[in-house]
Amino acid sequence: MSMLATLLISTALLCGIASGKFQCVGTCYSGHSHPRDVDTFQGKYIKGYSYKNLTTTDHVTCYRSCIQDCRCQACQIKGDRCELLDADNKFSGVKFNDEEGYVYYDLAQTQYKGSLFKDNFGNKSHMNPPDGCYNGCCKMQPCLNGGTCQDLCQTPKQKFFCRCPHPFTGRVCQMTASSCLDFLRNSHTKLPPNGKYTIYRSDNGSPLDVYCDFKTPHQVFTLIESYSRDNKDLSVYQKNPYHDDFPRHMDALPKWDDYRLSLSAMKYIRTKSSLFRATCEFQKRMGGSLKPDFLLGSLSDYDIINNGDVIGVTICKRYKYINIRNQEYYNQTALTYSKSNVHHIHIEPDSFCGFVVSDEGVSEEFFGVYNPIYPTFKCVETGSSTTQWWLGEELY
Repeated sequence: MSMLATLLISTALLCGIASGKFQCVGTCYSGHSHPRDVDTFQGKYIKGYSYKNLTTTDHVTCYRSCIQDCRCQACQIKGDRCELLDADNKFSGVKFNDEEGYVYYDLAQTQYKGSLFKDNFGNKSHMNPPDGCYNGCCKMQPCLNGGTCQDLCQTPKQKFFCRCPHPFTGRVCQMTASSCLDFLRNSHTKLPPNGKYTIYRSDNGSPLDVYCDFKTPHQVFTLIESYSRDNKDLSVYQKNPYHDDFPRHMDALPKWDDYRLSLSAMKYIRTKSSLFRATCEFQKRMGGSLKPDFLLGSLSDYDIINNGDVIGVTICKRYKYINIRNQEYYNQTALTYSKSNVHHIHIEPDSFCGFVVSDEGVSEEFFGVYNPIYPTFKCVETGSSTTQWWLGEELY
């Protein structure tokens, strides 16, 4: 069955019907009008991706409704409830759930190029754009909240893309972003620019301005703190780890020399995150390498927000990667300090934890506190040099 045959039936004359036969134009889709056994999963359903519910007990009607909807990638039915889904069981992060009575159907289609279409004057139609992609899906105006639609012709499972205006995100710009990762999900082939974004907390609906760094197509970091060497002796940057509540200039983002999120905001972002990192002079190096002097950790190894006090002395915490003056350490434990009203988070070289830096200064501290100062470390090279800490999310 051709998707365009369904989508463009009202403009059939434009698409070319000769002797009662439909002429497919642009990129078209074919497949069975009935679900195949190989695409049928009894007693299975997926949760969180239903965007339209229909009332029918007819499984074929449910499946055909999916065929006729550009957004649909699969459908499932139980009783008289048919659910159209904008993800399938192969989508990243999706897993099957078991429930008797449910039947899940994967949409199986192939795509092909239809004929070239010319108007009465011999001119090529808009249905044959230079990139060769036209499937009629954007004619249905699926994008909400001012989103811009683009036909996609790489796979039958994704027939269009909505580029959403800030702060909207989602398959059709139907929701507001709740984290920096939502903006990355909506970026399609181009990374969003680094900068200030407004997200809406999924726990209480309140807006929160954050700074997002879109490092790679699969990773994004949210700034939780930034301060300069000149401000390092402020109590918040000497004595208050991230389980203390000391917000600084949240309304002046990005204020690289004196900025910190509230504890409530950090705890919220933590619920979305799996990584953390520390950087030096990010505002000057964001377009290139963040090394030397860089730290990356997994929150499963050390939760910098919820762990509570880390006394140091014999406390070794594991980090995925540490770079100190281009000396590299992988999967490395390091002496770590983070104690309420005593120590801002930082690490120190120490043979007890196996973290030894060949050219370390006496009592040198990295990524925080900095007493004494060693200007060979990028974060404290000059009075205006800065230190940042971030929470990170990954797109699987």
